[in-house]
Amino acid sequence: PRPYSAELTAARSALTESQKARTNPLADTDPSAGKADYDLLCANCHGAGANGGGDASIALGDLATNLLVTADPSPLTEGESMELVRRGIPGTMMQGFAAARSDAQLWRILHYVDSLR
Repeated sequence: PRPYSAELTAARSALTESQKARTNPLADTDPSAGKADYDLLCANCHGAGANGGGDASIALGDLATNLLVTADPSPLTEGESMELVRRGIPGTMMQGFAAARSDAQLWRILHYVDSLR
C-alpha cells in the first residue's frame, strides 16, 4: 500500500463537506450487483480484485491505486469515493464516470469494492 498521491489529495480537498459526508444509500443491498460495472469500468486498471495492477495500468507504466488498502492515515469517506469516481482525478489516469453511469450504478460499484475488503 502507498499513501494517496498529490493529485488525489488535491481532488479530495476540493470537495465540499456535504459531498464528503454522503453515505452509500445502497449499502444494504447485494454487493454483487456492482460487479459487472466494476469489471467493465474499473478492473482493467485497478485489477479484478481491486488491489491495483490491472492490465491497462501496467501497460501504461503506472500501477493504479489499490482500492482495498492504503498507507494514508485518513481513508476516503464514502462520499469522497463517490465524487472521485463521478469526477475523476485530474492529473491521473482516473477518469470520471458520471456521464457513463448513473449515481445508483456508481454507488453499486463502490459497494462491490467495499465488499472485497
